[in-house]
Amino acid sequence: EGSPTPVVAFLSVASKIAGLALLVRPLNIVFPFLFNQWHFILEILAICSMILGNSVAITQT
Repeated sequence: EGSPTPVVAFLSVASKIAGLALLVRPLNIVFPFLFNQWHFILEILAICSMILGNSVAITQT
């Protein structure tokens, strides 16, 4: 509410990248041989979160 658009965009993207990095590094260390399996699961979760987030945003307007 009143923040400049570039600041909001940076905070939005930076937090998501940091969260992904915090998730990927431990998974890569613990399960290095299962990269394709958990990579696919992360893709599905990302798609579902985008669909759910957009659906909720549409209902708010």
